[in-house]
Amino acid sequence: MPGRMHKADSRLWIAAALLLAVSCASQAPRTDLALSPEQARAAEADAVRREAAEGDLRGVRRDGRRFIDRHPGSPEEAPVRLLTGDASFRLGFHEEAAEIVGPLAEAADDSIRNGALRVLIEVDVAKGRFAQAADRLLGLLESRPGEELGAPSRERLSEIVPLLSERDLEAIAVAHPGAPGVDLILLGSLAIVEARGDTAAAGRIRERLGSIEEHAPAPPQASARPADVGVAALRATDAIGLLCPLSGRYATFGEEFIRGARVELREARARGVEGIEL
Repeated sequence: MPGRMHKADSRLWIAAALLLAVSCASQAPRTDLALSPEQARAAEADAVRREAAEGDLRGVRRDGRRFIDRHPGSPEEAPVRLLTGDASFRLGFHEEAAEIVGPLAEAADDSIRNGALRVLIEVDVAKGRFAQAADRLLGLLESRPGEELGAPSRERLSEIVPLLSERDLEAIAVAHPGAPGVDLILLGSLAIVEARGDTAAAGRIRERLGSIEEHAPAPPQASARPADVGVAALRATDAIGLLCPLSGRYATFGEEFIRGARVELREARARGVEGIEL
């Protein structure tokens, strides 16, 4: 019995010694893996980028906000802010997104500034601030004329214009008289004045549109779409009637029907179709 107990005690002591050695080794500093503060910060920023690439919006919002709090003014702050603001917007935190990307609206880097403006524009639209969104879009087009972002910016502007009031359209046209895209604003005004039969105002707007077209570069020739042929067949028609509710519980839907019809009418005129009235 004493011999067996002695052997058991020896094994316990050996096991305890091994556990102690392992514990000490794990707590010992590993100088070969230590990161400088700059490297650690860059690793945090890379983690946010990786989460964004993987579509982990919650992870981007969580880790991005933490990075912004920990490393203000760092070289990686601006791109992390942009990713974090975009993630916050997509998750429905609209005002938070505007607060995060707001400081980037005047950034020296074009890609950062334009990305921030796009987030701010979508926040404005989500909050119903359509006039502010249109103003930002025209400012974006003014600052970067002819760039690749011009086409998507014009397309987004064309979606917002039908949501603007006549007063908003006039104010924006005055604020950006020569901006690329102001023709869309004028077309929106034209649709409104024509709908109420104000021929004098319509004539003035057409003159302004004509002046813009004279100084605009010729658009590339494109083949007619099938829709062009169908609309062109209506050139002899004086007016198109639209039956929709404008009062009662479904009035909102009726207003949207009219906006959609105005957009299609404007696009048809832009393709050279004439003689159609709504």
